[in-house]
Amino acid sequence: MKLKIFAVIFSCFCFLSGCSTLQEVQNGELANTVGSFELNPVHPNSYWYNGTTYEYKAYQIEIYSDPGHAHISLNGKYIGDTPLLYKFTGTLAKDDEIIFRIAPLDENIKPFEQNLKVEDELPRRINFKLTDK
Repeated sequence: MKLKIFAVIFSCFCFLSGCSTLQEVQNGELANTVGSFELNPVHPNSYWYNGTTYEYKAYQIEIYSDPGHAHISLNGKYIGDTPLLYKFTGTLAKDDEIIFRIAPLDENIKPFEQNLKVEDELPRRINFKLTDK
């Protein structure tokens, strides 16, 4: 009984509001739209994986160095000094490489590069151990 009442109300609503039939939607302008929602929403501090790529939105990575206070570059772009809470946004394919360059403020410690291969989600915390020249 409840189902019949719902069907009658729904039919009246569609008639009064001018609902499109499935055929009209498939053949009309609406066929190429997905609506007002995101198909793969990625929220801050999270990622989405579709089987081949990772999509990040304000993904938080804590970056430290020992000793502290080093300049950090990611793929050639300076991102800040340690300790650093870096918010990464972008898309990475599985097996991509990210290159970190660490340049300590202490001139007695040599700068170095560290490659990180994307095999899973990015780490949430990275600690670079720096050594003397």
